[in-house]
Order: sequence, then structure tokens, then C-alpha cells
Amino acid sequence: MKKLLIFSLLAVFFTCAFTVDAEAQRRGKKKKKTTTTDKYFDESGDFLAKVWYGAGFNLGFNQSSYQGNDFSTFNFGLSPMAGYKISDQFSVGPRFEFAYQGNRISAGQNTNDDIKFNGVNLGLGIFSRFKINQTYFIHAEYQQLNEERPTGVINFQTDKFETIREWSTNYYAGVGYTSGGLVSFEGYALWNFAEEFTSSNIPLEIRFGLNYKF
Repeated sequence: MKKLLIFSLLAVFFTCAFTVDAEAQRRGKKKKKTTTTDKYFDESGDFLAKVWYGAGFNLGFNQSSYQGNDFSTFNFGLSPMAGYKISDQFSVGPRFEFAYQGNRISAGQNTNDDIKFNGVNLGLGIFSRFKINQTYFIHAEYQQLNEERPTGVINFQTDKFETIREWSTNYYAGVGYTSGGLVSFEGYALWNFAEEFTSSNIPLEIRFGLNYKF
């Protein structure tokens, strides 16, 4: 309930910011007769003219062997996002995340039975960005992530690990690089302040993606 309340308050805050800024833009202009299409796609400062779009992605495959068992892992992730430019430097918006992980472990050299784990993670976040210049930016994000994790118990009827789902809250902050231009490549490093920093766990996340009109 506490997480839902925090997320709701943040959503209300950003919605109000969008509304106030859009209203200020309308009042600052002379009234003129326009069509609905002109209003939303006009480059003079209306809402959609200030929206930029982005998408992150990852794809990976790994295979190894240990003590007669073969291990293979397949990862795929997609994370669309959209930002609203409150100013030329500062923008805010939502970010969604979808991640799939498939694992397969052979039961042994003398059997064809494999043990499998297929997990899907879903995330929803609100982010803010500040462009230091045309190349570098600062990124901060609040995220709610629903993760599917193996319990370690194997269901031998399906040859799959049993799984559980858990919600987690993440607070990210970091810096990034963008190539600039109408369509740009970006990469950024974020520290997750919600996770504990230990010798076996470094809460650093590296992201890559493409942007349009950022």
C-alpha cells in the first residue's frame, strides 16, 4: 500500500506539471484558429511537439558446461519510454520494462531430460532527465519491478523450476551519453540506491538504447 501511495503521488505531481506548463504555453500565444491536427503536431510549442521517445533493448545468449551438465541462458529485454520537455534541458516521463530470461540445464550426460526456467519481469517507472549539454545528461528514476524468480524446487512432471513473483522498489540515479541529432544513440550508467552494496552485489546498471527528438 505504501509503494502504491508513493507511486500515485508521483504520477499526480508529474501530471500537474504537464498541465501547468501546457496552459502557460497556450496563454503566452495569440489566439488563432487551428485544427485539432495543427494543435497537436505544431512545432510552436504544443504538447506533442515537446515529447521525445526512446527505447532500450538487450539480447544475449550464453552456454557453458560444468561437471557434465550443460547450462544455456537466453535473455531478451525491451524498455520503451517517453519524455516531456518542461524546458530545453529538463524532461520527465514514464518508462516501461519487459525482460525475458530462459535457462536450460541438462540433467546429466546419460539423459536427455533438461530442467528449464522461463521468467518474465515487468517494470513501470517515472524518470527525470537533465541535459548538461548536447552530449551528456543526468538521469534519475523511480521504478516498481515485478520479478519472477525460481524457488529452487523442481517440478519433475514439467521438468521446470517452480517460480514465485515478488515486487521490488528501485531508486536509480546516474549519468549518460547521447550522440545527438534527431535520432540518437545513448548509453548510461545508473546506481540503484535501493540495493545494498556488497562484495558480491554491485548495484550498477548499464543501459543502451535509441532516442527520437531527445
